[in-house]
Amino acid sequence: MLHFVNSFQCHRCFSGPTKYISELSLPESTSELGDSIAIIDGLFSSLAIVLGLVAVLIQGKELKESTKAQIDQYTALKEQKEQQDKANLLNAYTAQITFLKFEMGRLEDTIQSEKTKLDELNKNKEKNCDQIKRSWDLIKNSNNLKQRHLNKYKLINEEIEKLLSTLLSKSFVD
Repeated sequence: MLHFVNSFQCHRCFSGPTKYISELSLPESTSELGDSIAIIDGLFSSLAIVLGLVAVLIQGKELKESTKAQIDQYTALKEQKEQQDKANLLNAYTAQITFLKFEMGRLEDTIQSEKTKLDELNKNKEKNCDQIKRSWDLIKNSNNLKQRHLNKYKLINEEIEKLLSTLLSKSFVD
């Protein structure tokens, strides 16, 4: 019973402020109105500060997310650029190989043509001595150039194999 009485007295203390609210009256002068509005202005100012802080916190979180997204985008673009550079290099190698194959075929045709010409010139050696020498020089130079092209072809082929192995190993890892 004592507990009930104490809680009743507590309820009475708590109902005290409501008694003041019911006794409120309209302001009688502009100074009283200004004082009343100043209280409301303080409440709104406090609310504005709290909402401003909440907005700053939300923007900070969004800024962190945006920064992370930009870093991810940078990483993806960097990887894409590296892949594009390798693809461009592969295309350049392919173009070089195509040229070298064509050039070696042309040189082989030149060598065969000069050998046929030499067979004809050898029938009359005394008369065609200078032409025979020029044909042999052309065959020798064409063979040397063909060998250089073949060596370059082999080097480019090795580079292509290395490049393809790195591209394939990278694609299997991803």
